[in-house]
Amino acid sequence: MKNYVLIGIILAFTGCDSAAPSVWQSNPGYTDAGQTDSYTGYSEFGSDAGAAPEQADSPYEEADEEPDEEQLDAPAEADQAPVKKLVLASTKVSRCNGNQVDADTVKELIALSDTSQPLSLLDIKARIDGIAARFGACEDRRGLFAEVYRVITRRALETLDDGVLQYNGWGEDFIIDFAERYLFNLRLHLVGGKPNYGWQRYYSLAQMDNVSMTRVAVTGMVVHLAIDLPYCLVDIDTKEKHKPDYFLFGDKLGEGAEELIEALDEVYGAQANDMLRGFFLGKWVDGLFGAETTTNLSFQTIRLKSWNNRWFLQKWWGGPIAKSEMSASFWTIDAILAGLDASGVLDDD
Repeated sequence: MKNYVLIGIILAFTGCDSAAPSVWQSNPGYTDAGQTDSYTGYSEFGSDAGAAPEQADSPYEEADEEPDEEQLDAPAEADQAPVKKLVLASTKVSRCNGNQVDADTVKELIALSDTSQPLSLLDIKARIDGIAARFGACEDRRGLFAEVYRVITRRALETLDDGVLQYNGWGEDFIIDFAERYLFNLRLHLVGGKPNYGWQRYYSLAQMDNVSMTRVAVTGMVVHLAIDLPYCLVDIDTKEKHKPDYFLFGDKLGEGAEELIEALDEVYGAQANDMLRGFFLGKWVDGLFGAETTTNLSFQTIRLKSWNNRWFLQKWWGGPIAKSEMSASFWTIDAILAGLDASGVLDDD
């Protein structure tokens, strides 16, 4: 209560924007929400493809378990150096070590997830496709989110091409910055670094055989939406005028729920039908998931919270509020998913 009184005093003297959100507000107005391509070639890895990124120069610092580490902050502007171009080959040859990618493929994944040079929209698509294809070829469960993100990225690019956004430049920045946060944390994982606390949880769960693939995939989506997204919005200088475009993006992505379901089934054999239809479209199966799940685990509700947390992060006094809400939301959903998984609701069969 003392925190709220303090905030009230600050607002009384400094004033507040008319668009100020409530972090805990619900979102009743937003209830709506293939086979892998064989992208496997990368033309140039560079001599340091397998090396860990230099943390001292990195825009994201290594994270502890706490949610307020600087590595979550927006990345610094990249140097304007030539961008390495991806050359994609059509081959289905996979290199696996059991159900994980082998050491040579890890080197390729490290190169594909390198964000040290500026990336274009086409670079982003090619890299996400290449990462998903490599993990998927070995049914390496660390790639479950990459398979989801492959579909999401394609639909986001289609939305941009359709010309339905009011601010296309903002939309381009959004797609690139958002994807770079996934790529950066993937690279940290691959080189033995410390991704942010959400991605640490995702990669830990992905390597546990007793955890369902549905839980892993949804955890990846929640990490990206609840933790990465607010910082992305801050980094690209998001303003209230961008809100219609932001939620239009969400609507278009939600419409791809069936495509996501098919992709996860085709590549990994994950039966995420009921969960993803509930998550994206609000079509929860009666009596199966329960009221707590339908309230907390919703694509558009999480996106609304991230929009609100963006607003707090942009205020000099709002960082602790946003970070606390982001952490609480993530771990609440993590507990819900753990309970559903333990009860057998999320079985992959």
